[in-house]
Amino acid sequence: MTRIIRKISKIILIIALVNLYSYAIYYINTEDASLGYLTRKLKDFSQFPELVADVFNDIKSKEGYVLQEADFTPKNELDYNVYALNSTYETSEWVTRLVNLKNDSVLHEWRLKKDSFNEKNTDRIFARTEPRTPILLEDRDIILTSDESCNMYRLDKDSKVIWHNTDYRYHHAINPDKEGNIWACTKTKLRMKNQDIEYWDNGIAKIDVKTGKTLSYTSISDVLMENDLGYLVFGMGNTDDTYKVEIDPLHLNDVEPVLKDGPYWKTGDLFLSFRHRSLILLYRPATGKILRVIHGPFYNQHDVDIYSDSSISFFNNNASMLSTIRKKDKLNESDYHIDDSLSVNVTSGIMIYNFADSTFTTKYPIHFESEDIYSFSQGLHHFLENGDVFVESQNEAKIFIFNEDELILKDYMNPPTDSLSELTHWISIYEDINF
Repeated sequence: MTRIIRKISKIILIIALVNLYSYAIYYINTEDASLGYLTRKLKDFSQFPELVADVFNDIKSKEGYVLQEADFTPKNELDYNVYALNSTYETSEWVTRLVNLKNDSVLHEWRLKKDSFNEKNTDRIFARTEPRTPILLEDRDIILTSDESCNMYRLDKDSKVIWHNTDYRYHHAINPDKEGNIWACTKTKLRMKNQDIEYWDNGIAKIDVKTGKTLSYTSISDVLMENDLGYLVFGMGNTDDTYKVEIDPLHLNDVEPVLKDGPYWKTGDLFLSFRHRSLILLYRPATGKILRVIHGPFYNQHDVDIYSDSSISFFNNNASMLSTIRKKDKLNESDYHIDDSLSVNVTSGIMIYNFADSTFTTKYPIHFESEDIYSFSQGLHHFLENGDVFVESQNEAKIFIFNEDELILKDYMNPPTDSLSELTHWISIYEDINF
C-alpha cells in the first residue's frame, strides 16, 4: 500500500511541476512580465526543440551554398588583371586563393587548418567561421580571422601560423591602416550594472601586424556615451527575433582607416558602419570624438570606402529589418492595410556621400537593376583605378565588374557542385601586386 501511495505522490508531483513549468512558459511569452533570472533561461529551454529543428533544416539545405540559376549566362570581357582573394571550405580546412579574375588562374593558395583553432567564446563550429576580407601582405603572408570567434592569424606563404591572436571575438571586416596594422570589429556580451539589460557591445581593436599583439581596444558603447549619442544604443527599439537584433543594437560591420589627410578627415581617423542603425560614423581615435553622424536614404549598409578627398562610397543593401510574414503564418488581409505604393526591397546599390553638401547619389544603378543585384545581408564593392567597380553580391554568390556604359564581368565566384555554389566570404580585391 505504501509503495502505491509513493507512486501516486510522484505522479501528482510530476503533474504539478509540468503544470507549473507550462504556466511559467505561457506567462513569460504572453504577458509583459518577467520571472527575473529565470526568464531568459526558461525562454532558451522552451525554444530548444525549435533550435534542433533549425539545425536539421540548415544541414538539409546545405547552409553556405546557393542553387545556381538554370538560365544564368556568365560573362567575362576583362582585358586587364584584377586579383581576388577569396576563401572556401574544403575537406575540413579553409582554403584562401589568390585568383586573377581575367582568366581564373590561381596564383597562390593558403590553407587554414583546425588544429590551431580556439573554440572558446564562440557558438560556431570551425566550418562556419569563414575568413572575411583576408589581407595580402608584401611578403606573401596573409592576415585572416575566423568569423565570430576569437581567432586572428598571420599565415606565411607556406600556410605556417606566424602568430595567433585570441584576445577578442572578431567578426566582419578587417582593414590595414597606414602603418599596416590591422583594425578589426569585435563583440562582447555586456550586462549593465543594476539593470536587467544585456546586449552585444561592439568594439574596435588595433592589432600589431608584425607580432599579433593587441595595441588598443575601444568599446563603441563608451564612445557613443562620451559623445552624447547613447540613444543609438538604448533609445531605439528592435523586434526582429530571427537575427536577435534586440541584443545586437548596432551590429558593426566595417572599420575603415583613413590613410591620408583630407578636408574633412585626418590620417588615423576611422569610418565605422553599423548595419542595425543604417548608420555611418567618422570617428577620431586620437581624441575620442565623433566628427560626423551619417544617416540617409540607405538601409543596412556595408563596406565603407573613401571615394575622393571629400566623399565616401558604401554598399547599400537596401534591406528592411521590419518583420516579414513567415510562410507558416496565415495572412488574414482584413487585419492589414495593404499599400501597393510602398516598396523597399528592389535592388541593392552603391551610394556616394559628399561631405561638402551632405548629399547622396547612386553609382551605376542601371546594372543593379538589369542584373537584379540584391543582397539582403553582407555585400561589398571596390572601385578600380580605371573607374570600373567590382561588386560582390554575397547572398547570391555572384560577382560583377561594370562601369556606367557596360557590364564587363558577371559570374558565380566559386565553381558549382551539383548545381550548388558556395557563398562568397567578403572578397579582397587587388590590382597591382608583385607575385
